[in-house]
Amino acid sequence: MNKRLMTTLGAALALLMGVGAAQAATFTVTTTADSGAGSLRDAITQANATPGADTIVFDAVIGSGTIVLGSTLPFITEALTIDGAGRSITISGNNAVQVMDNQSTLTLNALTIANGGCPLFGCSIGGAGVYSPGGTLTVTNSTFSGNAAGRENGGAIYGGGTLTISNSTFSGNAAGLAGAVFWQGSNSRLTVTNSTFFNNSASVGGGAGGALFVLHALATVTHSTFSGNTAGLGGGAIFVGDGGTITLANSIVAGGGAGGNCFNPSGTLADLGGNLSDDATCGFTQATSLSNTDPQLGPLQDNGGPTQTTAPMTGSPAIDQGVNALAVDANNQPLSTDQRGTGFARISGSTVDRGAFEVQVPAASPLTVTPSSVSFGTVHRFSLRSRLLTLMNNGSTAVTLSPVSVTPAPGTTAGEFSALSLCPRTLAAGKSCTVKVVLFAFELGARSAKLTIPSSASASPLTVPLGVTVTRLLGN
Repeated sequence: MNKRLMTTLGAALALLMGVGAAQAATFTVTTTADSGAGSLRDAITQANATPGADTIVFDAVIGSGTIVLGSTLPFITEALTIDGAGRSITISGNNAVQVMDNQSTLTLNALTIANGGCPLFGCSIGGAGVYSPGGTLTVTNSTFSGNAAGRENGGAIYGGGTLTISNSTFSGNAAGLAGAVFWQGSNSRLTVTNSTFFNNSASVGGGAGGALFVLHALATVTHSTFSGNTAGLGGGAIFVGDGGTITLANSIVAGGGAGGNCFNPSGTLADLGGNLSDDATCGFTQATSLSNTDPQLGPLQDNGGPTQTTAPMTGSPAIDQGVNALAVDANNQPLSTDQRGTGFARISGSTVDRGAFEVQVPAASPLTVTPSSVSFGTVHRFSLRSRLLTLMNNGSTAVTLSPVSVTPAPGTTAGEFSALSLCPRTLAAGKSCTVKVVLFAFELGARSAKLTIPSSASASPLTVPLGVTVTRLLGN
């Protein structure tokens, strides 16, 4: 075999095995400085020069911090994920510059995009936070706050193409149209799940769509909460026009101001069910949706999880009034959590809540005691009695038991009631044991106490009321 043939075969084999294919790279930001080695700006520049879907992460040395920009970050020209998980990173436009321009595929996770600014038409069309005119943008576990596009559109985000928002909060963003998100294009898609839009405004020149403004595009909004968003012209929360469609499911729309919550002069706002509005402007038609009903929401605050949320107050018609079948994500898969993420079930109890926040029903303790109260009835003075209680671990994991104790009620003497645990230190799943309660009746009248059984189980400790009435024995 000659040398030329061997070279040709080697090149072909290399292509078949993928040698030379683009490899994803990870770049680490080590400083909150706006520029220079280790900066976010430098990492984006390197990622743009590296073929493949790259990732930018933030070193632990940063901890939490704010990156204040002097100019817009480099255009995103290659597929990129910027991941702030485990940190508390804010990228600020300092009320003077647009934060990002996405020309490719961009994923933002666990970040705060704040104070993007477009003074004197500095954003061209809009998007003080992120301008994404035709690519793919994904936002998860993130916050867009205080971004302002001036007289332009989309205070937080402006663009077209594909936009997916989940488990995120948009608050205090402002623009001429679409205080938070402006999305357009006949082939564009917008999906919003488990997210909160709070106090965004579109007020310049009349303004419309305080939170969302959709033109031509198809949008789906599921389990999201719109509260306190306003617009000068109409659609304090939602505007849809020019043949666009927004489909709402299990969502709350409230506090839209004088212009109302929804405005769809030339578009379609479809009600799938489980929705709630405090006015009639959204035109809900499903029996499971409510109009002209106050959702009774609390303030935007830290309720757990990486982003702030608004929780329904006690008695809110949002609680346990959604439609379970509609609690699905962008891929039509069941949602496992509410906006807050791990530790906060999407369906807590038998029926899902409306909106981004799920009120959590306390889990029943896997540890039970039978009987749940003990009465020795009426006994004579100096009687000695006992009762056996059964402690059962109904859970799937072992429970650690602590020593039991008896607390006498006021007027009951210590020692009249006592208890002895016959249980092991660790009670295995599916196993039971015995606690013995002893009465020595040496004082007259109604006597009572409380048995306390502490453990590692939820809803610990278990308590058991104890009682007896002691009468005089003839001659005593």
